[in-house]
Amino acid sequence: MSDEESIRGARNRAVRALEALGADYGVGLEGGLQETGGIWFDCGWIVVTDSKGHQGTGATIKLVVPEAMLKMIREGMELGDVIDTIFERQNSKQAEGHFGLMTGNALTRASCYSDGVVAALARFVHPHLFPESKEK
Repeated sequence: MSDEESIRGARNRAVRALEALGADYGVGLEGGLQETGGIWFDCGWIVVTDSKGHQGTGATIKLVVPEAMLKMIREGMELGDVIDTIFERQNSKQAEGHFGLMTGNALTRASCYSDGVVAALARFVHPHLFPESKEK
């Protein structure tokens, strides 16, 4: 999945959340694997949108996906299932996730996404720097 596809997925989730809840803001998260310079990374994208269509975008840190995991993914497994298999866990993607397990919880799934949400909200903290821009 490319960064663009992940951002599009996060945007779709944000818009659906905004519409479903009638809230002031909708937040969407989407994780995926991206290749950069021959290295595969796990990265999450965050989109925050408001009812006027303004959009803020942020991202998590990127964490290298080891070749042993990539091999299992290429064989058809999803990253969450690969992590559960390697670390002998169940449903780790809803808990510490790849970031937490690979770093001994020095980085957690929650902390990485939290920072990404804050980055996405920057657009709303300083709207004068984004005059009427609406990202597509």
